[in-house]
Amino acid sequence: MKRDMVLKTIVLVIGLAVAILTWFGFRTIDNQAQQIDKLEQQIEKKDNQIRYLKENNQEQNEVIERSSTQKIQDSVEVFVESVFEVQEGNYQERKSQAETILTQAMLKKIFPEKDEYTVMYEYSVDQIHSYVDQNEEQASAFVTFEQEVTNTRNKKENDSYVTIEVFLQKEGERWLINDFKQIQSEPL
Repeated sequence: MKRDMVLKTIVLVIGLAVAILTWFGFRTIDNQAQQIDKLEQQIEKKDNQIRYLKENNQEQNEVIERSSTQKIQDSVEVFVESVFEVQEGNYQERKSQAETILTQAMLKKIFPEKDEYTVMYEYSVDQIHSYVDQNEEQASAFVTFEQEVTNTRNKKENDSYVTIEVFLQKEGERWLINDFKQIQSEPL
């Protein structure tokens, strides 16, 4: 009987040990599974953050590029209006506009020291379109616009479609025109 009791006690102890070890084993597995879930969630969160940052960075680069292109187009538009929009008495206004977008050499070339001159033809521009090619600190733009030329003596008008190429250089945050050439002028 004692032997049975000892045997039953040993079986009971072994059974309890197996049950406790099984319980600890399942608990450990459960804890590891929870930890794995947490880590997977953290990885997914970090992946989402990385994806967001990459997209945001790309959007910012596009905005910067568009902003730079827009600055170039703005400079080109001011250039066309200040150089090709000639009316009686608007010399000083045109020169002051041009000072903001021309290099000093170009300013002296287009607007000499002489303040005023007799206007024999008045020019007005319309429908300015520019197509920019930018490379770091240099840029160029093909510009098209319609130009109306009026003879101040007989008021005879001629319309033409003008194409020019404008060359720019970056100084700080500004784009300055340092040269241009007229490519074509055809009557409308």
